[in-house]
Order: sequence, then C-alpha cells, then structure tokens
Amino acid sequence: MEVTRVAQEEMLHTIYRILMRITTDEALIGWTNTFYAKVYDTGTLSSVFPAPGRANVTPAGWPTISSLQIAGLAAGIETTLRCAGRKEPRVHGKRTADGALYTCSWRK
Repeated sequence: MEVTRVAQEEMLHTIYRILMRITTDEALIGWTNTFYAKVYDTGTLSSVFPAPGRANVTPAGWPTISSLQIAGLAAGIETTLRCAGRKEPRVHGKRTADGALYTCSWRK
C-alpha cells in the first residue's frame, strides 16, 4: 500500500496538487473517475455524495477485482484526498457482486 501511496503522490506532484486544493469536493472526486480511467481498463467508476465530507465511490463492471486491488484503489483515493488538502481522509473498501464500494470521509 505504501508503494501505491508514493506513486500517487508523485503523480499528483504537479499543477494538479495546487488545483485540487482550491476545487470543490465534487470536482475532486470527479477527477478520481478520470484517474481511474487512465489506470484501469476494466469497468467504470461512479461517485455520489450523501453528505458534506463524504462520498461513496463505486467501481462497477469488475466482478473479479482482487483484495489487493480493492486495497490499492482505497489507498489511491485516500492519498488523492490527502494531497488535495482534505484532513483526516479515510477510505474503506469492500467487495460487491459487480466490483467494490468505497466509503470515503474527510474534513476540510
């Protein structure tokens, strides 16, 4: 998981980091969908916001996602939130029939 975190930080050590700090939470999680599409060629990613500082992120169309991939994607989402200046980001992933579900929380 540490390799995932370091790789994500390196990727975001560009103009993205500055932009992410001033963008809305909705746009930030929307970027996660874009990053996902660049890294993975399986399934799609969608996000919903049930409350401020919370998001549910769902990769669908990937029923064979491994436990390691579930954990790695969680580490990537959490690192993105942290690099964007969100405080105390927490991401918990669990397997679903069609992929996974990540429950994300943070403070601004």
